[in-house]
Amino acid sequence: MRGKISTCNEFYSLFKEDEDNYLPGWQIANVTAEANTTSNATILPWTYQTSNELGSIPFLGLVGTYSGGGYAFDLSSANATEAYLNYLKQNSWIDYRTRAVFVEVAIYSAQVNLFGVATFLTEWMPTNGIVFFNNIKVARLYQHGNDLQLVMLVCEIFLAVFVLAFLYIELKKIFRLRRSYLKDPWNWLEIAQIFLILTCAGALLQRTNYTNQAIERMNAEPDKFVSFIQTITWDEIFGYLLAFLVFFANLKLL
Repeated sequence: MRGKISTCNEFYSLFKEDEDNYLPGWQIANVTAEANTTSNATILPWTYQTSNELGSIPFLGLVGTYSGGGYAFDLSSANATEAYLNYLKQNSWIDYRTRAVFVEVAIYSAQVNLFGVATFLTEWMPTNGIVFFNNIKVARLYQHGNDLQLVMLVCEIFLAVFVLAFLYIELKKIFRLRRSYLKDPWNWLEIAQIFLILTCAGALLQRTNYTNQAIERMNAEPDKFVSFIQTITWDEIFGYLLAFLVFFANLKLL
């Protein structure tokens, strides 16, 4: 029978993820001296890195949900030569135990002030079948720096003043009416708006924080790839929350 396989692998599991460090060829690093004789560039692809170290997040694929950590190799580094890639291939960096391979590409266009992050995922089925999946996200992470910078700044100040006044009015109404405040269904709409305003502000702060961290890492190590997936994800969350907020505001207006 052609194409016959003797064993089947299991599905990927967050609780069974291999987090050990190895030597080239997936050899168990029992002897510390042996590891010390190998260069860091050679050991790094066989060293487990957490999602925080890689600057990634848990990822939902077609076959499983992945933790964001794993064994990584920087294709933008000086070591990413054809000879080194052949070295990884000869030492079976991708072998029968591999459950998924991620390729992340991040670009920035200064002309339109947009960041683009593309994630290409290859997943292995337990029967050794292969599933391909890609996820492309585009976001404007720098809100200032264009011709409308002054207009946007004025709008942001006006919005902040409006939000503070809105919170003051609703809090004053809550203290005055107490439990009877919750008897009016429209007041629940006001509570939902307040909750969405606060969560939008939190998501915006998180996006700004991750953007600054990514830029600092790029300036500190310009030859090293920096992932923007965390920043792009928080921008996407901010967009969803803002959409709900606009929906409730229009519902109130109508």
